Amino acid sequence: MADTTPTARFEDYKTKLFDFYTKCRFNALACDDLLHKATRIERLVRWSVLVLVALAFITSIFHGPVLDIASSVISGLATLLAIYSLIVGSGSRQFDWFELARRFEGHAREMEFFSEEIRRGRITEPELAEKWRELTDNLEHTVERGRIELREYANRNKAELQRRLEKILRDEKKSE
Repeated sequence: MADTTPTARFEDYKTKLFDFYTKCRFNALACDDLLHKATRIERLVRWSVLVLVALAFITSIFHGPVLDIASSVISGLATLLAIYSLIVGSGSRQFDWFELARRFEGHAREMEFFSEEIRRGRITEPELAEKWRELTDNLEHTVERGRIELREYANRNKAELQRRLEKILRDEKKSE
């Protein structure tokens, strides 16, 4: 008995598949930007802390009521900057953005492969429904891992990210 399960037609799902793909690539770009931002912050803060510690050391060599207060203020600023660096630009935060960007790129590649399988007629409608549910659940989970910071950054920079993504897709010849 022949299998009568209908094969998914690529033309019926082309837009939906491409939208998923571009959403993944868009979020990967946003994560890459946040990674670079965290790296820049860490670098700036590290240099600022070094300068403040040097100033605190120099002012602590000399004694006097004004210099003691200045030394205390400079030491306090160095400490606050170091704490800020640990929270915002730490290596751990950089790794989080790197990992999320790679996950989004992985989702995009998986969709690209899946789309090709649909195009070749190797996916049935029930398989498509099951795989689509799995892919969208995975994407939602990855977006949630980006927390509000990713969503806010993506919303604030939507036009710029979209422009860059369109250029990348044109260069890759993957525009719809």
